[in-house]
Amino acid sequence: MLAAYAHAGHCCEAMQTLAAMAVEGIKCDENAFISILNGCSHSGLVEISQWCFQSMVADYNLVPWVEHFSCIVDVLGRSNCLHEAEELLHAMPFLPDVATWSSLLSASETHKDLGRAWRAAQHISKIDPSQGVSYVLLSNSLNRGIAPDKY
Repeated sequence: MLAAYAHAGHCCEAMQTLAAMAVEGIKCDENAFISILNGCSHSGLVEISQWCFQSMVADYNLVPWVEHFSCIVDVLGRSNCLHEAEELLHAMPFLPDVATWSSLLSASETHKDLGRAWRAAQHISKIDPSQGVSYVLLSNSLNRGIAPDKY
């Protein structure tokens, strides 16, 4: 139920389900929090996603995976908090993967921060040079006449 609510964009209901599970003594796992964080990301709920991430660690004693961090990077990026998203990428306790850098790249391109997009694309190409997404997004931006101002 929790995942279904989150996937459908009903984050309040997902959070209520999480609370009800806690009352009933049902322990949520890392996958449940990925669902909630992903739902928060697509709904633009920055503060709720950050609270949920902190609760996952402090209240549920769960260790965040790269996917949890990726959801937070995504919600920050969608909300045009690009500096915070990039800082989080560099502060993660492990190396970000292609998907996480791609979230920042896409958000940077959307919000026309091509210097940041260029940096994200460089990280993606170092991790996996066969990933074409970074080149496509940058090419689209350049074709619209938007050039990266600084690298």
